[in-house]
Amino acid sequence: MKLLGLLVSAMLAAASLHAAAFEKEAVSRTAKVQLSAEKPLVVGNNIIDLRVSRNAEVLPDAEVVVKAFMPAMPEIFLLTMVCAILIIDLFLKDESRGATYILSLIALATTALLSFSGYSQETITSFNGSFILDPMASILKIAICIIVIAVFIYAKD
Repeated sequence: MKLLGLLVSAMLAAASLHAAAFEKEAVSRTAKVQLSAEKPLVVGNNIIDLRVSRNAEVLPDAEVVVKAFMPAMPEIFLLTMVCAILIIDLFLKDESRGATYILSLIALATTALLSFSGYSQETITSFNGSFILDPMASILKIAICIIVIAVFIYAKD
């Protein structure tokens, strides 16, 4: 078993040594934006070089706004909480099942708050176009969470 662990570690180390540097280019009607990094992007801190050019001339005073936004965060949070609640419920005694109910309400309320905080008037796509977030999707997500909370409260007795 230790040999297998060492082999997997060695393979991961070799793969990270041969990883390519990050390079991305986006072109619009008026400008070209180039993003590059010497190392592959990892979780945590990354140093990214950003160049904006127009007509093959680099714009040194270009103002760039970077928005770190995860449009699928409410769904990811809800899925994580459902898995955690199911595992917690597995180890609870019958007289302690109220904790599952409370945790479920908290998870739904937090999901609604995450959906509300990520509300945007523009349509956002992620996961290579397979996830689309538009204003109607956000409104429906919030409404569904509120309706499910009301159903949970109504069905408790």
